[in-house]
Amino acid sequence: MGRNSIISLKKSKSLFLSSYILVLCLFLVVLIPFLFFFSKFSFNAFFDIFTRKSSRKVIFNSVNLAFFTSIFSTTIGYMYAYGVFYSASKIKKILFFAPYLHLLLPPSVSVLSFILLFGKNGFITHIVFNSNFSPYGFLGLLMAQILSFFPISYIIFYNHFKSLNHMLELTSYNISKRFSQTFFLTIRLSSLAIIESVSFVFLLSLSDYGNPSVLCGSYNVLSTEIYKSIEGWNYNIARSASYSIVVILIAFVVIFFQNFFEYKLKDKTTKVGDNVQGNLVFIAPKRFQIFINIFCIAISLIIIAEVISIFIASFQKVYAVDYGNTFNHVRKISASFREIRNSLAFAFIASVFSTCFAFFSSYIVAKTDFRFSKGLNFICLLPSFVPGSIFGLGYLIVSRMLNFYNSKTLIILVMIIGFLPYAYKIFLSKMLHLGNTLDKVYISSGANWNKGMIDIIFPLLKRDAYASFFYTFVRGMGTLSAIVFLVSFDTPLSSIKIINLIDAGFIEEASCISSFLMLIVFLTFAFFYIVIRCLDKKNVRT
Repeated sequence: MGRNSIISLKKSKSLFLSSYILVLCLFLVVLIPFLFFFSKFSFNAFFDIFTRKSSRKVIFNSVNLAFFTSIFSTTIGYMYAYGVFYSASKIKKILFFAPYLHLLLPPSVSVLSFILLFGKNGFITHIVFNSNFSPYGFLGLLMAQILSFFPISYIIFYNHFKSLNHMLELTSYNISKRFSQTFFLTIRLSSLAIIESVSFVFLLSLSDYGNPSVLCGSYNVLSTEIYKSIEGWNYNIARSASYSIVVILIAFVVIFFQNFFEYKLKDKTTKVGDNVQGNLVFIAPKRFQIFINIFCIAISLIIIAEVISIFIASFQKVYAVDYGNTFNHVRKISASFREIRNSLAFAFIASVFSTCFAFFSSYIVAKTDFRFSKGLNFICLLPSFVPGSIFGLGYLIVSRMLNFYNSKTLIILVMIIGFLPYAYKIFLSKMLHLGNTLDKVYISSGANWNKGMIDIIFPLLKRDAYASFFYTFVRGMGTLSAIVFLVSFDTPLSSIKIINLIDAGFIEEASCISSFLMLIVFLTFAFFYIVIRCLDKKNVRT
């Protein structure tokens, strides 16, 4: 990354100083808490986990849940992406957008929507199928995580299909006249994307706290045990750190196997699957299109029903008992104004800083000859390999060592760390794609690096900056796993209150707060959509 760079730090003292200040800041907010986290590690507590049957059961439960979640999420995401990309359906645009609608839901809100649809008195389980299905335990938790994570697999596969050489599929179908052979050819070409999806969803499931905190029942998993070990009278930070180490070890094993299989398959898949120019795309036969469209429509209806169910539950007198309409819960939302305000403020601040850090970090890595660019790249990507709860626990340990109890600052810092890798990956890939031609132009014209970065590079990446900010803002409003250790009475958050209301049985009030958050999300999305459209029109005119 730094070898082909065009900007020399030796010729710019300000950029040289800024680069080292950035590395120092990221070292303090990312690596220091991670390193201090290991200070509470105890070999006795670690080996005690493996000698206790209940602890071994927790580890097995987590791996078992993550395995099945990754398999089913990848399968559903692949089939959904295949149905959207390879069909000629008239409702293709609606089907394309539906999984993104689920990603707009904050994590705590998606748990509530699952209960409203699949709970004992849920719309689908009770009213449609007249079943007494309980959402608590392994099966309910598995279903909730599949609904939460399959949209991520869908995005991975859809973007992969866009980059494929579709002439191979057309040739295969024209020669064999068998769709099954062409379908399995596409699967072989998608090997790398499948590995990426399985490993990524596995890690997301392993570190997920929102769904297990409500739905696990007696099916205990690592993410909840990490929190229970330092909660109230059960305070045992050494055990919590040991459980966290187990999560990290499992994560690194998964990453190792991902890299191993990607290395084995990379040459084979790229030789036969490189993208070519042209808009020629293979379209599946009509019989298969009918089947896959029914599948995609069913999934889309479930996602849409999740959103609608929350708004409906907000106006029910008593959920699943008295379906009469009332505005009492809407009036009570003012009592939660402090939680909503904190969530919006913290998410906004964290999104701004994570986007700025990510942009400047990617600029240094991609455009300069910074000698520690690989180290900077590692620091920016580290939070994507480590569960957010680890950093939350690390900040808790550091704050107690330093007697620093400003939970607002700690929560914002943990959010920034959690959102940094997503924004960084977007900016880095785009900057590497731009190349160095533009940099040579503004350097040869005598412009400073900061002027070139702000006036030339950033305008080309505005869409990516807006996408980064919006996604991190939405996830920040409902984040749970990273901040659950740091919330205090002075910093109540809407995500925590929603979970507490669900546990207490106040579904209507939880739905009302969730509806308000979703309304903010949709308005924010509409605002950025309008801004991007206006920028596109302006670029076309110029």
